[in-house]
Amino acid sequence: MAVYANRIKKLSEVEMTNKKVFIRSDLNVPLNENGVVLDTTRIESSLKTIRYVLQQRAAVFLTSHLGRPIEGKYDENFSLSPVVSVMERLLKKKFR
Repeated sequence: MAVYANRIKKLSEVEMTNKKVFIRSDLNVPLNENGVVLDTTRIESSLKTIRYVLQQRAAVFLTSHLGRPIEGKYDENFSLSPVVSVMERLLKKKFR
């Protein structure tokens, strides 16, 4: 059997203690006209991985996008603040 040195590792095979882990997640969720998240399915789908990495005592850097902002131009309408509120509630942790 051939063994490949450059194979993709499973998350459980990676030593993460005291490391910084960058997670790109699809958190592009629907919002109502008041900016409240209407469907948390995509957020909830990310929680298992995020919780696992946190349990490994790693610092998590979580990134995503919301909507289709114009590149390089800040628009409050595309802020991930509503997603952060849901994540904080579900994970019982504060985000920066």
